[in-house]
Amino acid sequence: MTTAEKNLVVRRFRRGAPDDGGHRSCGTGAAGDALGNIDRDGGVVVVAVAAGGPETQVIAAGLRYPSVMPTKKTAATAATAATATTKKKASAKKAKAQPANDPEVAAYITQRFAAVADWRGATAARMRSLIFQADPEMFEQRQWIKPTNPHGVPTYSHGGLIATIELYKSAVKLTFAQGSQIPDPTGIFNASLLGLRRAIDISEGDVVDAAAFCALITAAVSMNVDKTKV
Repeated sequence: MTTAEKNLVVRRFRRGAPDDGGHRSCGTGAAGDALGNIDRDGGVVVVAVAAGGPETQVIAAGLRYPSVMPTKKTAATAATAATATTKKKASAKKAKAQPANDPEVAAYITQRFAAVADWRGATAARMRSLIFQADPEMFEQRQWIKPTNPHGVPTYSHGGLIATIELYKSAVKLTFAQGSQIPDPTGIFNASLLGLRRAIDISEGDVVDAAAFCALITAAVSMNVDKTKV
């Protein structure tokens, strides 16, 4: 800030007669005064003049000073603000909608399971079908693709990871990312029983109850979606 600005003195305006433009002139002033016009709405457009010295210097122009200070929020204003906040939150939720599934990924996984010609391929295909039966909006991906596992791992997400399907020599494994947090009244989980995850190991000849499995998927999705609302 310059010395001239530090010495600036803004004084109260005196209303003069309206000019032809509907404004009221604030008149003239010496060094240290503020000059400007009072608009129709009572606001003041200021042209400030620096104080001190034999010569005056304009250091600010076009600053509007309202004649009426802002009032406290009324109930109507508060309601409007609340409505705007609600709309923003709704927009944020819409932005988190499930992504669309990639047809190429779906086709790859279908072919992958079909290529396993024994009971494991049929079991994996059945469990995958039940996942989409429980939640048609489930997002399917191939993740963790690497040289030792070029097919990757089919993963299923809704508001976060729900489960994975893996094929082993003697079992088809479905792992629930947060299985310990969802109810399992029929005791379907039979593996990875420590920690956060829970798994279902399906061996040859095993038939997983469809209704109980779908209930696990529904519960896991509900838990993830509820967390995103917080």
